[in-house]
Amino acid sequence: MLVLFASMGIVCFPITFLTTKERILPIVEAKTSVSQDIHDLLRNLPWLIMLIVTVLVFINLALKGSAYVYYFKDYLDEAALAAFLENLGFNTFIANLNSVVMSIGFSGFHGGGSATSALSLFNACSIIMQIVGICFPNMSLIVLASGIPRCCIICFNSSL
Repeated sequence: MLVLFASMGIVCFPITFLTTKERILPIVEAKTSVSQDIHDLLRNLPWLIMLIVTVLVFINLALKGSAYVYYFKDYLDEAALAAFLENLGFNTFIANLNSVVMSIGFSGFHGGGSATSALSLFNACSIIMQIVGICFPNMSLIVLASGIPRCCIICFNSSL
């Protein structure tokens, strides 16, 4: 069925491209140089604010993401992580997924220990919560998405 749709697309797209006419003439605008464009951008305050915020967000993501690895590896209790993952069924899920991947002919997953598994699960939950927050922006799920993983991390802390 997909081959049929692909074949129809291969035939119809070039026909559409070759037979379409642009009936509205584009407006001729003044040509500006790159240096003039950069000068205009540097004088545009909203654009500068967005640039600074974007750079700071990416710096924050890089620092936070790199700190999580050390947090899961060095700070959390390994035995509590292993017990949590076992009770959650995550280890069984990974073992089943590993056997399916190996039956197809690929090499299996390499075991990284409880810290690696917990970090992977934490990242997967964070991504799912971000997608939910994007799909439902008017709900307060964004607050929940930032709070739930941190509550889970506190459960594994051996000093608390």
